[in-house]
Amino acid sequence: HFINLTNGLEAVEKILNNHDDTTVHNIHFCRIQSSHCEANDFQGILWNLDHNLLMHLALGNRCYVYDFGSRSTTWPGNKRHEKKIPRAIWWGLEWSRYCLSRIWLCDDIEPPLLRGYSTRRLFDHQLANIPKPLAKKIKYYRKFSPSRVDLRGVYYNPGTSHDGQIDYYRDLAFQYFGSSSSNLPCDHDVLPPDFFVYRSSDWIGKGRSSSPVDEISGDNKDH
Repeated sequence: HFINLTNGLEAVEKILNNHDDTTVHNIHFCRIQSSHCEANDFQGILWNLDHNLLMHLALGNRCYVYDFGSRSTTWPGNKRHEKKIPRAIWWGLEWSRYCLSRIWLCDDIEPPLLRGYSTRRLFDHQLANIPKPLAKKIKYYRKFSPSRVDLRGVYYNPGTSHDGQIDYYRDLAFQYFGSSSSNLPCDHDVLPPDFFVYRSSDWIGKGRSSSPVDEISGDNKDH
């Protein structure tokens, strides 16, 4: 389960109540911005794809991305009923799924559709023009050889009534995922054997220089 920030945070309670074996540790985050979709920022959407999400998809895992829409859209075949499907779901995920499938050379590639219309030609043109650093970022995961990209967008009707309420979403995030310093476990209770937390301050005065901090900062130069 991936929560698309920010409105997707509203789905957390429903996910936890619907799955007895699901805890907050099984819930991840991503940020596919509707503003990128509205601006036709194809590259911006791909740059924002989280490495955690990419790794899960590359391993063949089915990933559900939850979001809450704020505006109604009339869909083909639903002239009487409007659905609040976020643009990040029907636009951003569709482009992401197709792009990843092509770059990863997947065997099973679904034809891209936006609101019922084929966008293969448009997507292929955009894919051919992504910069090398971005292509390299995505291509890294091709070594895991997924046969298909199982990326599924999940929306909620009637959508959200809290769009833009920053305090509301911040409180939700802390309610389910926040922790105070008073209940944090000790490092030795969390780490497996022979693993240690690195602290740069532990090595002061133990390096090649008697004053390593001054040397790095340039305060130990000869004048």
